Amino acid sequence: YNCDCCVLCFSSDPNFRYKKIMESNKHYKAHDAENVCNIGDIVRIVEAKPMSKDKRWAVAEVVEKAR
Repeated sequence: YNCDCCVLCFSSDPNFRYKKIMESNKHYKAHDAENVCNIGDIVRIVEAKPMSKDKRWAVAEVVEKAR
């Protein structure tokens, strides 16, 4: 079974000069110990010890299940 998930974080900030709202995305690879995450779930991640080359986060809880 697969114990990791890729988490996408959205953020929207205004441009410092033109004040246009710019959206940016960041991907994090997180460890899912219980293997409960599905595609489209909203999850909360916490910082953890390094588990692989680029996996440094762990899934704390599933906030909202996908419909």
